[in-house]
Amino acid sequence: LNSVKIIAMQDMGAAGLLNSTTEVANKGGFGAKIDISRIPRRQDLRPIEFLLSESQERMLIAADRDDFPKIKEIFTKWGLECEIIGELTGTGNYEVFDGSEKILSIPLKFLIDDSPKYDRPKKRPVWIDSLAEISLDKLPVPHDPSEVLVKMLSSPLLSSKAFVYEQYDSTVLGQTFFLPGADAGVLKLNSYKKFDEYNSDKDIGLAVSIDANPLYCLTDPYIGTMLVILEGCRNLTSVGAEPLAITDNLNFGNPENEEVMWEFSSSIDGMKKALEELGIPVVSGNVSFYNETEGVSIPPTPVIGTIGEIFPFSEPQKIFFEPGKIILVIGDIYPMITSSAYLYTIFDKVGGKFSIPNFDLEKKLMNFIRFLNRKRIVSSCHDVSDGGLLISIFESAVYGKAIGKDLCGVKIQNSFIKDRWDFYLFSEAFPMYVVSIERNKLQDFISLCSKNSIPFQVIGETTDEDIFEVDGILSFKISELFKLWSESLEKLLGL
Repeated sequence: LNSVKIIAMQDMGAAGLLNSTTEVANKGGFGAKIDISRIPRRQDLRPIEFLLSESQERMLIAADRDDFPKIKEIFTKWGLECEIIGELTGTGNYEVFDGSEKILSIPLKFLIDDSPKYDRPKKRPVWIDSLAEISLDKLPVPHDPSEVLVKMLSSPLLSSKAFVYEQYDSTVLGQTFFLPGADAGVLKLNSYKKFDEYNSDKDIGLAVSIDANPLYCLTDPYIGTMLVILEGCRNLTSVGAEPLAITDNLNFGNPENEEVMWEFSSSIDGMKKALEELGIPVVSGNVSFYNETEGVSIPPTPVIGTIGEIFPFSEPQKIFFEPGKIILVIGDIYPMITSSAYLYTIFDKVGGKFSIPNFDLEKKLMNFIRFLNRKRIVSSCHDVSDGGLLISIFESAVYGKAIGKDLCGVKIQNSFIKDRWDFYLFSEAFPMYVVSIERNKLQDFISLCSKNSIPFQVIGETTDEDIFEVDGILSFKISELFKLWSESLEKLLGL
């Protein structure tokens, strides 16, 4: 279609033809005249069904009428149907015909800008305060750290999802740089280039992450949604990409319930605050309400897709460890288990209090991490998220196996643990990044951190031994943990 002038193109999603045609016409300041009798079909449908059908794989195109023969030729070449079904008008009305019979005529603005708007009542749930009042410090300290790690790695939340994503082809067209399981999917856009500051055309890399955390959002939908957005941005940052935009998929219960409406409204407020702070737009999205079973709503679950650019494109920052490196944490290590995977998995609890994210620190660390990637100062980078610090270290030790490399042994010091070992090892404190670095680059790294006031801590080293160890707390063979983590989901599903 590059050979013809396309004025607009839009997919037919929610509300099908009605939504796509009205949106395209309204954005251009036009009216629209549609003839449903000209729409390719498989069966006879009533007019309302034509307008609202959400049949998959359909696109709406606005183009010059003179270009239609060429457009038709292109579609025919690819075995696709294509027909003129209407035209843009200057009337400002939306008109629908079935052949010669007019079946609908309405001012377009009434369907878009002047359509009725709901202002549903909302009420903060009483129970949400009880979640914030949970005294996390009074939780008993588990007596066996090894047992805790085994339970964490074999849980539905944290076990390997390879069994699911290996069912699909993740390398179509051969542009995939990271297989599933990394912080973000990375593609090299072979057909596109962009000019850099020296007016040289350079390759572009595309990074994508999809994130959700219903435990966080159940506890505090306002801050929880902020943290989901930040997690997507950290994921992109970890592979060297700069976040450009998000899309959202907002999943909630019954909005006629005042408490659910409060959750939804709070989540939107949190999204707005985070995006304003980060300077990132939301470019699309959808909302799914009435998700409940026997009157019980799902937890608030905003799913955020984040897309970013690596430019100029070079090999993305690796997630996986290799032997002989120093392991460091960039960011402050402090105990944070509010609605964490650890709290949920080991104690079957959700709750605690979140602090408002420090957006200035978040942006500062993101910029620093991308700088380290461009200069090839660190050997690997992985942000800390679900499961906390130790789980992120484990994932870095085993991800290389997915691309044919050996598992990497890890020896972690315990000097950063101030009191409760469990609160530090499984802390989901934000922001934190686990990086590895060659020994001969450590002093340069320290100088950079000092110059830029970046908090960091050396916490261990990688080795070619079959070991996963936290000094004085736990010790395993990394091969045994990898087997447990890899096979748990299938066993949980009974497959």
